[in-house]
Amino acid sequence: MPSGSQSFVKFFGRANSRSLRDRSIADVVATSGSHRICTYPRNRRPRQVRDRDLMFMGHLVRGPDDIVVYGRAVARAYEEGRDDAGEEDVARRPWLERWPHFIRVHGAEFVDGTLADGVSLGELMDELGAYAFGPTAENADRGVGNVDPRQSIRQAAAIRLSEAGASWLGEELESAFRRHGRLRAEEMPGLDWD
Repeated sequence: MPSGSQSFVKFFGRANSRSLRDRSIADVVATSGSHRICTYPRNRRPRQVRDRDLMFMGHLVRGPDDIVVYGRAVARAYEEGRDDAGEEDVARRPWLERWPHFIRVHGAEFVDGTLADGVSLGELMDELGAYAFGPTAENADRGVGNVDPRQSIRQAAAIRLSEAGASWLGEELESAFRRHGRLRAEEMPGLDWD
């Protein structure tokens, strides 16, 4: 990871329609477009993310409910106009009507398996508590504000990781790559590109 960069977990999926854990990550990538974009809702432009920040991709799953991190990529900062869905984008993925802003990513790599083979964000929060995410860690250090990591991700499109959280997640994702294999976006057939 580049020095001085931030790390985020970008959430894909919806709480009322979580994916089964046996869904292939290749299908998640093709459907979400997470090999090239991380999408944000109409009322939330992703202005926190900078060039060269690291984006971990997490998908909402059930059985039990969790968010499973299935890949990562390097971000490019949001630029109004350039990084807003146009008619062609919406025609390809109609849900972009509701999630029209995005962070472009490159160098994406994903676990070669199913969502069950990814990394549990619940385990990260259990392991590090308030120190899993940047905002809750900062609140814990100040002694003011929310320190519950689960509360901090409710209704969020993404969350900034703490240094400890980014390190833990990076190590666990590398372990998943060793166990199941690594898919680089450029090597995956059938993906759409800009």
